[in-house]
Amino acid sequence: MTIVAADAAHTRPLVSIHNVSKQFANGTLAIRGVDLDLRDGEFVSLLGPSGCGKSTLLRIIAGLGAPSAGTVEWPTAPHSASGRPEPDLGFVFQDQDVVLVDLQEGEHRGRGEASGVYYLGDTAEKIVAAIETHRGEIEAGMGRGPLQQLLPPGGARNALDCALWELDASRAGQPVWKLAGLQPLIPLVTTFTLGADDPAVMAEGARKYSQAKSLKLKLTGDVALDIARVRAVRAVRPGVWMGVDANQGGEFSRSKVCNGEEMARCEGGGR
Repeated sequence: MTIVAADAAHTRPLVSIHNVSKQFANGTLAIRGVDLDLRDGEFVSLLGPSGCGKSTLLRIIAGLGAPSAGTVEWPTAPHSASGRPEPDLGFVFQDQDVVLVDLQEGEHRGRGEASGVYYLGDTAEKIVAAIETHRGEIEAGMGRGPLQQLLPPGGARNALDCALWELDASRAGQPVWKLAGLQPLIPLVTTFTLGADDPAVMAEGARKYSQAKSLKLKLTGDVALDIARVRAVRAVRPGVWMGVDANQGGEFSRSKVCNGEEMARCEGGGR
């Protein structure tokens, strides 16, 4: 399949997709032979029925999944020291795959989970593959120490490490904090995050988080809209602690420090 963007300029593309295909482990062929160049200033929509591969292609472009064949290149993006492209892109998660590790030894059990870091290419597929590669060592009773040498930092090591901590704690008949030589744990307040959205949508989200004592509001740098967001949330949750997150909303030429109620009165808070 070849997708040709309308009125493509003769400039270097921001991203080039060459003959990309994706076949999942169950044999499903999601996309095949996709070629697409996207350039600065273009607006491209992917259209098709549910299940035709739109989300799969977008995940591959964003680095959330790897193609079975073909390449995705970012010719104009900066690259890390390891040669990995670091494009300036953003997206909203519709869902998040989580890998669960469950270790059992007689009556003892250890559990861990990880979802990886998307911008490092640490996907659920890669986490599962890394764990399966060392299944033999794991089932032979590998401990937390050898694990640090067996796997590099990432989701696979994190999930296994958490599972091994709980397994060791179960064997020892002690909580993990005590086994780790830490002080007794104390309850902490959980802060719930409201994504940047229409003020009414954020207010409804705050209302649904009825158990939350602390809310964090994602903002975008649009001052008037951000103030409306804060006001809307404060109106439905007058007693909650509230903080704001600029969410990469732009560079701030001027700053003001405001608490949850004062921010609604801030004028020209900068971008």
